[in-house]
Amino acid sequence: MSEVPTPKRITGGHGDKVIAVAFFKDGRRFVTGSYDKTLRIWDVKKQACVGGPFEGHTRKVESVAISPDERRIASCGDDEGFVVWDIDSKEKVTFPCTAKVFSVCFSPDGKKLASGSRNESVDGDVVIWDAKTRAILATLQGHDLLVNSVVFSPDGLKLASASSDCTIRVWCTDENELLFKIRKAHVESISTVLWSPDGQQLLSGSNDSTVKFWNSYNGNQIGQPCTHLDTRCWFDLLAISSDGSFIVTALSDTVRLWSTKTHQQIGPTLISQGSTGIAISPNGELLVIGDDDGNVWFQPIKDIVVEGRIQDEEEVQRQRQQLLALSGTQLRSDDNQCDLLGVPTPKRVKRGHKLNVTVVAFFKDGQRFVTGSRDKTLRIWDVEKKKFVGGPLVGHKEEVRWVTISPNQRQIASCGKDKTIILWDAARSKQNLVFYYLFILDSVCFSPDGKKLASGSRDNKVIIWDAETRDMLAILEGHKHFVWSVAFSPDGRKLASGSGDNIRVWCTDSNKLLFKIDGDRYNNNAIRSVVWLPDGLQLLSTSFNCIVRFWDSHNGNQIGQPCTPTDYRLISSFVISFDGSFVATAAGDTVDLWSTKTRQQIAPTLISQGITGIAISPNGELLVIGDDDGNVWFRSIKDILDPRSPKWDNALQGAVKLAMIAFEDGQYIEAANQFNNTIPAVTDIVYPMTPFKPISTALGGDLPLLWRTINQRRCEAFLRTDRVIEAVESHQYMMSMIEEAAKPSCLEWSTTFKQDCMARCVAKGEDAAAASDYKMAIDMYSAAIVLDSSRHSIFARCSKAKLAQNLYAEALHDADKVIELDPSSHVGYDLKHAALHGARRYDEAVKVLQIMLSKLDGSPDAQIRKLRQQYGSPSDVEYVVRRAIHSQLENAPIRLINTSTGNLCDRQAQIRTFKTSAEHNELLYSSIMDANLQTKHIEEAVEAYFRWAMLSHRWESKEPLLHDIQDTTVYDLDEVGTVVKLQTFCKIARDAGYQWAWSDTCCIDQKNNVELQESVNSMFVWYHLSALTIVYLSDVCPLSKSGTLANSVWNTRGWTVQEFLAPRILLFYQADWTPYLDDISPNHKESVVIMQELEDSTGIDAQALVSFRPGMRDAREKLQWASSRVTTLQEDIAYSLFGMFGVHLPVIYGEKKQNALGRLLQEIIAHSGDITALDWVGKASSFNSCLPADIVSYKAPPCTLPSLSEDKMQTSVLELQHDAAVVKSASIIFTRLDNLSAPRFSIARLQLPCIAFHIREVRRRRGEGSGTCFTYDVKADGLQDLVIRTEDKLIQFLRTKHTTSRQTFFLVLPWNRHNLGLPDFADDTQSVDGSVLESPLEDSFSESPGENEPVDLDSQSRELRLIIRLAQPFAALLLAQQRGGEYKRIASDHNIIAEAKDIASVCDAMDIRTLEIL
Repeated sequence: MSEVPTPKRITGGHGDKVIAVAFFKDGRRFVTGSYDKTLRIWDVKKQACVGGPFEGHTRKVESVAISPDERRIASCGDDEGFVVWDIDSKEKVTFPCTAKVFSVCFSPDGKKLASGSRNESVDGDVVIWDAKTRAILATLQGHDLLVNSVVFSPDGLKLASASSDCTIRVWCTDENELLFKIRKAHVESISTVLWSPDGQQLLSGSNDSTVKFWNSYNGNQIGQPCTHLDTRCWFDLLAISSDGSFIVTALSDTVRLWSTKTHQQIGPTLISQGSTGIAISPNGELLVIGDDDGNVWFQPIKDIVVEGRIQDEEEVQRQRQQLLALSGTQLRSDDNQCDLLGVPTPKRVKRGHKLNVTVVAFFKDGQRFVTGSRDKTLRIWDVEKKKFVGGPLVGHKEEVRWVTISPNQRQIASCGKDKTIILWDAARSKQNLVFYYLFILDSVCFSPDGKKLASGSRDNKVIIWDAETRDMLAILEGHKHFVWSVAFSPDGRKLASGSGDNIRVWCTDSNKLLFKIDGDRYNNNAIRSVVWLPDGLQLLSTSFNCIVRFWDSHNGNQIGQPCTPTDYRLISSFVISFDGSFVATAAGDTVDLWSTKTRQQIAPTLISQGITGIAISPNGELLVIGDDDGNVWFRSIKDILDPRSPKWDNALQGAVKLAMIAFEDGQYIEAANQFNNTIPAVTDIVYPMTPFKPISTALGGDLPLLWRTINQRRCEAFLRTDRVIEAVESHQYMMSMIEEAAKPSCLEWSTTFKQDCMARCVAKGEDAAAASDYKMAIDMYSAAIVLDSSRHSIFARCSKAKLAQNLYAEALHDADKVIELDPSSHVGYDLKHAALHGARRYDEAVKVLQIMLSKLDGSPDAQIRKLRQQYGSPSDVEYVVRRAIHSQLENAPIRLINTSTGNLCDRQAQIRTFKTSAEHNELLYSSIMDANLQTKHIEEAVEAYFRWAMLSHRWESKEPLLHDIQDTTVYDLDEVGTVVKLQTFCKIARDAGYQWAWSDTCCIDQKNNVELQESVNSMFVWYHLSALTIVYLSDVCPLSKSGTLANSVWNTRGWTVQEFLAPRILLFYQADWTPYLDDISPNHKESVVIMQELEDSTGIDAQALVSFRPGMRDAREKLQWASSRVTTLQEDIAYSLFGMFGVHLPVIYGEKKQNALGRLLQEIIAHSGDITALDWVGKASSFNSCLPADIVSYKAPPCTLPSLSEDKMQTSVLELQHDAAVVKSASIIFTRLDNLSAPRFSIARLQLPCIAFHIREVRRRRGEGSGTCFTYDVKADGLQDLVIRTEDKLIQFLRTKHTTSRQTFFLVLPWNRHNLGLPDFADDTQSVDGSVLESPLEDSFSESPGENEPVDLDSQSRELRLIIRLAQPFAALLLAQQRGGEYKRIASDHNIIAEAKDIASVCDAMDIRTLEIL
């Protein structure tokens, strides 16, 4: 090579490195960016700086781009964001960004800008901007490191980005979605990415010293990279010529040129010190280089490549000749291009739309078609006149995505990006109806009867509409990505939908999914379009990579091989001919026609610029093409199909002979492969796939026979090499292609082959199933079924294998076939119920299981009848289920809200809901499947289903009542006021997994006294048995601190005591329905903080709060808990305690609180004998004088007096043991007290056993006490004198005219036999269902011995201890005898404390008796 002249240097430009260079489109100027923070514009001819400096960057400039109109420059660098400059005025507009921008570029139309940057988390972002408004149109995320380079494709439809994470990503600029990414494109950081001028390739340069070439449709690498031998070379500087013929790379001191065809260096290496920026002029004649001193160098390209280019072109021609020589009789690589075949140029109709034609659809008569466009309009065209005759149809506000024509040809439906479907009158070109939706609609179609429309949209849903009323008939959900295509089957009974994730086929009668076919969104296999064959037996789909696949429309199995293009293309349109014989796919600038029978391309690829939509006329003779300029083209399909046909030449004959020889020699693998290569060509000769040419008979009668022979040999070769799947497919292909008249001649061979092949398939399937390779087993059995679909045993094996793979829908299909082929056997039903169960169709599974059991019972084979023993009895199971339901609902609320539906249900409605539920049917199924009836399992399952949640809250005004929700659902009520509280409670319960919920506002019929009484008496039980109780604190604000709960109004109400004591699981919620104290634990009763707060505010021990047990024990303590509570209705203060004490009493609203409280206390004393309820101070009740008028009287702690220490007690006992009189008296007193009966309380009369002390004198103190309270000095036998205050006037002597009457008074110690010190094993603590709960041993004594007191005492010691205790101070009741001999208690405002004078007084003065107190 000759020496390259030194490039010319221009100095005096920048003050630091020139890092970025870009040419204007006219080639006369270029712009540079530098580390000196400025930009400059240079004139090529003058080779001087003519514009700038453009100052405004605060740091170095790293990237520059020029707008297509050459009026603006975009630049970016180390400062955040980037700048767009007006070239003439030098005014700048800053595009703000929070990250450093490394690259910036304009879209081809200049309306957008793209930038590559690094975000705050060091990941790389690509941002698309509106070049005019500076608005961010999209942020494309996915790169793991900074984005070094971004560039729009020449057509602007794609955007490529390259990153330091070694990946390239290609994005769709319409949808702003990732099309594909190239992982590990280089082993080191990628600095630059470029498009070839035709947009077919991407080029990338990296730190790894390579430039690589990529297919821009699928990311596949093309050829070898351009590789430097230098180590650690960084291709930071990469440029491509405008014609795409060569690229330039620059390193620190070298510049190299490379051929884009051979990927070899062309010309010598140019030495240039410190190269930092390069650009190639648009005419490809000049190379501009920036260096690290701020200089700019000019180098003519011709001086570098004059020798290299000649050598390059010679090498290309030499390689091409070698390839042509090697191809022999094969067609030339470019022979498939229609423009080389003399095919007539398509007829173009003058431009109809202003923008892209997006969709084309023919009317059924074939005389007209309709087009939709990005210009938002539709037009109707006449085929004969070749011009539009209707429209424009104006109504859409965004581009039209799809059009379809009604079966009666009177209406057109169109949908688009404006989220509407418009129905048009085809005759008048006017709107009929508009269907509004919330998301972009990409597809719409009519049902065959024209009564329905189906649409696919970008909310991943399929909607079925009434075409007349616009009503939504069904919403079909399940897709995970946009639904691109929908299509009704020819009979209208099915609907297919295609999406990024899969194809789904729906039943239009039930709107249920029949089956789905999974796709692959990330390898460009996402489904773009689905169509049906006219007979409805097959479904065709095409993916974005232009591959057409064929599916069995009954089960979704793939049929045969797909139609696969030789190279990757991004599909734009897909249609099928009306007779279903061929399909057409359009992608980019090409249209391909494919046979639906052979899956082979049946015509050369048609080249037409910018194809955006296609349609085939009903008669199959015309192809209509819409392009991206709004034009419509007509193309005769006959002209496409007829230009050339394959020939029965020597090469093909030789290939067939070689295959036959290999077969005869036993080389079956080689023979099979050779048959695969030759059969398509022979097929095209014997069965030419064109709708205009019948099967040729001029080729000789032996050629069809040869075709059959070589197909038979291929089948046998596959079978003998154990490639049974291919053997079956080959047999299927042969029998589908062969004409009917020739089939008898193949029958004997076919029968034998099928038997042999099927036997081998079954054997391999058995082996695979035994090895748990169920996928292989399914493939083998399925192949056997293709050969012979009349054998139920093979269907049964296949169904079992599919069950093992959880392929329940497919297993069900096979099970149905078993039943169809052998209806008397139990086998098919056994498989069917298992498949239905796996598919969670439990109701059907139970029915089929029962049919199977009947088959077993009725079988004539004893061994089969014996199988019945493996299963349970359906009637026994149903009985146990009914019993479990009854047991569960017996203690459940009368009504509950169904949290799923919002309906209020009584018990019968709850049972009906359960019996129609999946849980019920699954329970029946699993129980019948087990020969041993699992009663406990059934009870647990029923309990789990009927679990309910309870609401505890403070009633507010206008709470929703029973009549408000009885005829509607909770969720349909207006979301105002307290309705929101009810709705939110139900939703929280539902989200927690509970089917049922209860609220006292609306689940009780307040007007039904019987129901009201049952509810009040059962409410404690309901709360206790609830799975969850939710406490709503409407006055506790969010983010409240500990202590707020204590001050809530809820914590003052009477009913709420049982509502927090009874439940086992409790959750507190604040006013905004967030957990109290942000405690997200599953049970706030386990929260030490919350329970301590509740203990401090209520006085109830934390242990009782957590594990309270109802009953009458410790009645005085429980009454004290409720003493400070308030209720709206005065009677409720007593009714709210029924459950805590375990009593059931009539509820009598209007009786007043004294009577209600009196009845409750009467019940407690009467049933428990616990007289601690008599320990109170205050006013007496009108119900009975021994009871208080108000529960507030229990607010004071119970009277507790000091007791003797054990030492003093033992000393006293020892002293008294020597006094025989005292010992005797003690024994008598003990016996008399032991014989006293328990207290009896009935009809407001109390029979109180007691020790009475007769009062000798009652003397009122003069001058003491107010007008309502009096003080008395009292003297009683055996007691020390004491003072009593009371509001009652005590008159001991009543003088009348003739006599003086004396009123009798007693001070009494109410007797409780627990005071005897005897063990009492009774425990009245009740469970919620009324049974006695076990109590710890220490709880069985009312008076526990001291720490050192012996428990086992002799009788004398026990009797003396009693006497000693009776001599101690005690709380006494003051009783006054009435005329009828009964007594009344005289209430005092303080405890009356009495004390015996001495032991002797105890023995002599006490009177042991039972008094009747009113």
